[in-house]
Amino acid sequence: MRLIGLYDDKNKKVHVLSITNKMEFIPTLGMINTSRFNGLNYGDEIEIFGLKFIIVRPTLFDIIKMVQKRTQTVNFKDIGKIISIMGVRSDSNVLEIGIGSGHMTISILYHLENGKLTSYDISEENIKYVKEIVDMLGFSKHWIPKLRDIKNGVEEKELDSIFIDIPEPWISIDSLYESLKVGGILVSYIPNLTQVKEMKSKMENQGFSDINIVELIERKWTIGELEMRPEFTGLLHTSFIVYGRRLHK
Repeated sequence: MRLIGLYDDKNKKVHVLSITNKMEFIPTLGMINTSRFNGLNYGDEIEIFGLKFIIVRPTLFDIIKMVQKRTQTVNFKDIGKIISIMGVRSDSNVLEIGIGSGHMTISILYHLENGKLTSYDISEENIKYVKEIVDMLGFSKHWIPKLRDIKNGVEEKELDSIFIDIPEPWISIDSLYESLKVGGILVSYIPNLTQVKEMKSKMENQGFSDINIVELIERKWTIGELEMRPEFTGLLHTSFIVYGRRLHK
């Protein structure tokens, strides 16, 4: 399976699809026989439905933009920071709690080659929806989805990192701590300060070290002949990122 992007220069948009040699549906375009892409390379041009596209290698940004937002999602400006804090690399063993629309699921799997991501969610619909996308992207061999409530604790052990995005991330904090390797990282995505305070307190009481709380602000700039200024609107608060490390056995 090969993943490609169809870049529409007119609309500045990338359509992501996998080459399965079967008919596949491309949102906003329609059904297409993907076998027609065999033998083509990145940079080649192709005409589909009377429109011209350039074949490109899709980035994580391209992939995330195509995913429908079914629930509140982790914003893209925060994903890079979270992945960096967690230290996700090709062989990481990661746990995700709260799949939602799958933005973090896909972002973690994008970085795995020999590693494993286990994901908990209490919604069978969320798991089913994200599984279709993961299968399409060819990431399924690294993913273990589980219909499981974190209230019942964590089954996995020796985890490199955990990402949690649920209303009460401190539930089963003892189980989260014990499931991490020494040196492992817990990262939570929390929308308001009341929750942040509770999470920080629970992490401190459990024994987490090097606890940090950060918020990322994003704004675009307008650069032209007569003006150079930030745009008047920007992507300000989305959620707080709270993280800490297990340093003791």
